[in-house]
Amino acid sequence: MTKPTLYLHIGAGKSGSSSIQAALARCAVPLREQGFLVPGDKLEPDATVSGHQLWFFQGLPKDEPESQKKVLRRLLRCKNAMAEQECHSLVVSAENLINRRKFPDLFLDVDKHFRVVVIAYLRRQDQYIQAHWQQWGFKSHPDFDDWIANGLGDIANWDVALADWEAAAFKKQIIVRTFERPKLHGNDVVLDFFNILGLDGKTFDLGNTEQNRGFSELTLRIAERNRDLFDGPHDNRFFAFLGEHLGSVVYEKEGGSIHLGKEDRQRLLDRFRAGNERLRKTYFPDQETLFDESNLPDRLELSEAEWSQREHDLIWRLLFAMHRRK
Repeated sequence: MTKPTLYLHIGAGKSGSSSIQAALARCAVPLREQGFLVPGDKLEPDATVSGHQLWFFQGLPKDEPESQKKVLRRLLRCKNAMAEQECHSLVVSAENLINRRKFPDLFLDVDKHFRVVVIAYLRRQDQYIQAHWQQWGFKSHPDFDDWIANGLGDIANWDVALADWEAAAFKKQIIVRTFERPKLHGNDVVLDFFNILGLDGKTFDLGNTEQNRGFSELTLRIAERNRDLFDGPHDNRFFAFLGEHLGSVVYEKEGGSIHLGKEDRQRLLDRFRAGNERLRKTYFPDQETLFDESNLPDRLELSEAEWSQREHDLIWRLLFAMHRRK
């Protein structure tokens, strides 16, 4: 008897994960009609579907054997539901699965019941580190340069992250994509992901495929000086407030980064060079490099007077937007 397929999207974060998950949630019903079950937030069938199971995996007990049993129990419930609903594939997405070592061990017995296909999207390290700092890093680290020098750890070390999954006997069933539009099917991460599933994403109502956009460096400067506004690394209420009232202004890119210049980016990429080369040979043997490094942006440098003027303009726009919404 043919085993059902488990498509396991492991991330990485800031590499289109939110867009993929929003599409999975939006299309859960039509996907089920085509044989793909998207489970609920807690890895259970017929539950509220948000398109991801991130917090389920994040909250698993530290006791690895117990966590392994819990994951398997939930997946077997899904398998039973799949049989009842005539589904052939299960689609699980949690971008934190690529972050912590030992996560692959949770799935060691799963391949007895499923054909496991691991899917990973990787972002060029300087871009990922910049986005990681914007999203989480600055809320718990007071200085970007010190974080890079002493607090980065294995963040963005895709070679180490994927080596754990390869060691867990999934090597022949790992699909790796680089998060670069020209290399994605249809130049879109959601269309690319659906293509991996064997589906034409254009036949689905995907809605807005741009989710969880990074915000502007102007917004970051303001946030960095007001860290007390944030209760923790996952508190994004301040950004949601700005986005609600100012819309796209909050996300407009000025070009470059206030923290990283071209030489800084090159040093970061050199730091990951050996690991990236192994991944290139393993997953992209026809490419010269793992990532396109031909157009590294310069540091975004404005005078304090220019930054102050931009901040004042942003405040006036915010005040007027709030007035109009009364």
